[in-house]
Amino acid sequence: MEQCRDLDAGSEIHEKALFLAAEEGQEAILRKLLDSGVNVNARDEWGSTALDFAVSVGHEETVRTLLRNGAKVDSTDRYDDSALHWSVTKEEITRLLLEGGACVQAENDTGQTALCWTAQGGTVPVARLLLEHNANINWQDMKGSTALHKASLRGSDSMVRMLLENGADVNLKEWTTGHHYMPPALEVMWKLSSYCPIESMVETS
Repeated sequence: MEQCRDLDAGSEIHEKALFLAAEEGQEAILRKLLDSGVNVNARDEWGSTALDFAVSVGHEETVRTLLRNGAKVDSTDRYDDSALHWSVTKEEITRLLLEGGACVQAENDTGQTALCWTAQGGTVPVARLLLEHNANINWQDMKGSTALHKASLRGSDSMVRMLLENGADVNLKEWTTGHHYMPPALEVMWKLSSYCPIESMVETS
């Protein structure tokens, strides 16, 4: 029994070392741990895996190593966030995850997809990449918010423009507010007037 307890404690220490190596991009240590049999899909107390750590800080080569060693690309944490949710500012890592089979429409516990997260805090290239992999541009989360709502509230002209170019529906309402847009979004729409007449965006509102 004592031997089993020692083994369990050792495994936990090695898993924590794996998380740290992934977060720091320490490839040599990471490979040594994986070669020694540490579970590549081990989770911490929040449900996060080594892949989540590597993705969140942008260690591309570490992500490649973990995927090659069997990391589950659609593993989710306690909030149902996947690695794809954490890659919103990292185009090449997003591409790796999608090519590795990540579900582009995976939802977290508030109904938000990776595109939702990207619209509110990511980059246009990542959003465009998600759309190229058939992300639902008009997906509504549990509050009824769409990627366009989130980009508008963020005040990102470039994100709003790209979403409109790709068919975002300006008429969808947030269920919690009953509004097409909150006030900041209207300001964004006015900024875009040189690109697209405001009337064409709101004429059917």
